[in-house]
Parts: sequence; C-alpha cells; structure tokens
Amino acid sequence: PTKPLRRAAAQRKALEQASLVRSDTSSVYIHYLTLKAMSMQAGTGTFVFVDGSNYEGEFVEVEGKRVRQGQGTLTDGPESYSGGWENDLMTGEGQYKFASGAVYLGGFLNGKFDGEGKYVWADGAAYTGGWKEAKMHGKGEYRDTEGVSWAGRFHNGMFFNGKSYITLR
Repeated sequence: PTKPLRRAAAQRKALEQASLVRSDTSSVYIHYLTLKAMSMQAGTGTFVFVDGSNYEGEFVEVEGKRVRQGQGTLTDGPESYSGGWENDLMTGEGQYKFASGAVYLGGFLNGKFDGEGKYVWADGAAYTGGWKEAKMHGKGEYRDTEGVSWAGRFHNGMFFNGKSYITLR
C-alpha cells in the first residue's frame, strides 16, 4: 500500500517541478516532465472486472486510476476485442468478435467503428469500406447473403443509389 503512495508523491513532485520551469523558454521541457511523471505508472497486466470480463494488455495510471492505453485484449464472455486503446477506449486498429459470430476488423475511434474496416455478419453478408460513429459511411461495398453487391456511397448506415437512401441492414 505504501509503494503506490510513494509513486503518487513522486508524480506530484515531478509535476510541481515542471510547473516551476519558465514556460516562455521551456514549454517542451514541461511537456517532457509531465509525460515522464505519467509514464512512471505504465505497464502491462491482467485486470478482472466485477462482471467477469477481463483485460490483458498495456495500461497507464492517471491520478490513481488505471486506464487501458496501448495494445490489449478485452474478453467479455463470448465477445472479445484485440487492438489499440487510448484513454480507456478502443482506438486505433483492432478486431471485435461478437457473440453472434459477426466480426469487425478495422479502425476504431473512442470505442466506435471509425475509418476503414470490414464487418462480416454471422449469416455471411459483409461490408467493406468507410465507417463513422459505428455506421457505414463513405465509400464502401455491401455484399448480401445471395452475393448481390451494393458498391458506392454510404451515409449514416444507408446506401445512396444516386436518387435515394436505402437501408440494407
């Protein structure tokens, strides 16, 4: 119990020292000291949550709270996510496997599908292309279970055929 208190005290001291540096000539130095103080609490580990889910991977400790940061895997029953984390949210490249059998592989931002990615439903239908706020968005292609392809522009989860928006899923 005393080791974390010593670490927290060291962090506070480093941050206090950083604030004493003249910001007009050494703003980069202040930033470096702040990052150095925060990284003192970085590491890898396994966390088991109250609901039975677990996380194995990199983390940082910020203000006494451990936050998923870097690469790691979250397993929650039959669902799992492996990939990047930033500030405790799925961010960067990763793969999410759903309990239904569906799989998403691609970009994440703040815990949602974002950027380029591929989603394959359990029935075999698939979408490859742009995502925004966890919705098909931008240039992409949806292929249904019968092999029919819908390629072009998507907006907020709907396909635009040039005249109107069509909900495909």
